[in-house]
Amino acid sequence: PLSSTNELFDIVGPVCESGDFLGKDRLLQIPTNLNDNHVYLAIMDVGAYCSSMALNYNIHTKPAEVFIEEIHDTNEKITKNEYFLTRNPESLEDVMACFTEF
Repeated sequence: PLSSTNELFDIVGPVCESGDFLGKDRLLQIPTNLNDNHVYLAIMDVGAYCSSMALNYNIHTKPAEVFIEEIHDTNEKITKNEYFLTRNPESLEDVMACFTEF
């Protein structure tokens, strides 16, 4: 099992706007014994951060998108989640490909 610690965070978006907060002073559980030091935070229902409203503001690339399917038992209790990559992360080359030379 993973061991963890609780830490206080502000959750912010990727742009440099003063109001780009998704959450302030959120206590999150952080795993402390990971092998690869990668910790991910899934944010559901992100409003303007959804793919249909995503822009390359400040030449920001769009992140990968993951579909999460909840698997339920016969009593409708969630027993596990399955994850499917539905969109690869965008590279800088992807963003720049839409520009033409002058």
